[in-house]
Amino acid sequence: MSNQNVHRVLITGVGGFIGSALAKFCSSQNETIGTIHSTDAPEESVLGQILRLDVRDSGQVCEAISRYSPTTIIHCAAFNGIIPCARNPDLAIEVNVHGTENIARAAEKVGAKLVYLSTDIVFNGGKGNYSEDDLPDPICTYGKTKLEAEEVVKSVCSIYIVGRVALVYGINRYRKRFTEQVIESLQRGDKIQLFSDEYRSQIYLPVLCNTLVELATGDLNGTYHLCGNDSISRLEFGLELARVFGLNPNLIMPTTSADFQSDEKRPLNCSMTNGKLRRDLKTEMPSLREALKELHQEYQRIS
Repeated sequence: MSNQNVHRVLITGVGGFIGSALAKFCSSQNETIGTIHSTDAPEESVLGQILRLDVRDSGQVCEAISRYSPTTIIHCAAFNGIIPCARNPDLAIEVNVHGTENIARAAEKVGAKLVYLSTDIVFNGGKGNYSEDDLPDPICTYGKTKLEAEEVVKSVCSIYIVGRVALVYGINRYRKRFTEQVIESLQRGDKIQLFSDEYRSQIYLPVLCNTLVELATGDLNGTYHLCGNDSISRLEFGLELARVFGLNPNLIMPTTSADFQSDEKRPLNCSMTNGKLRRDLKTEMPSLREALKELHQEYQRIS
């Protein structure tokens, strides 16, 4: 690859589930710098440069981005989750809104393109199959802070991508999440409960990484839904995962969000459409079964 095609990419939050996988993928093609805050850097990191950065500190953010002068910033760092944000709303605002504003202003100052990772939770979940033309209407603290940050990015940055990310599944040896928890529970023979009434358009982690790098290094601008092709419940996902992995689907019990005690509202159907993404990008979007088969092969390689 010639030097003129190599981008200088700064990724915030490389200690997280998405950020650590993205850093590994991006660094194979571009000069990549990563930032972390409270979590440790991924073990055996392929990144030559990882710095500690508190996105809430505007001076620290401005100094770091001015020093490294990236061509693109992929902003993964966030305070995530419906329940954590409901319990710590002030922290959610500080990190998700003010932190994103600091990143956006620093990006604009050095002329960097900003790729901001938002969420499907910006929708109220009343109808599902949301396109980029549908108006967001979050009903929980997490969604509200992510939507406010979207508006900040759009108002501050000349060149940006707002990527609304659906529920992500995949294997990450540094940060175990829902997928591995389901697999390991079923392998032990444990019964698990999964929501039958919450629908998302799950996206496979390697596909998401490929998509983000293509968006970051290309000429596209605007809002994109980063999601898979299928609108399914967590229950349906778990059953399909069990079938592909040769595990016992009878261990998976249905439950509903009404059975889940929480003071915070949970949107029921935040599934999104990816027609715009498939039209504008070269990255292929596999079906759920195709992606799970690839996931199974990967799991066997590392187990």
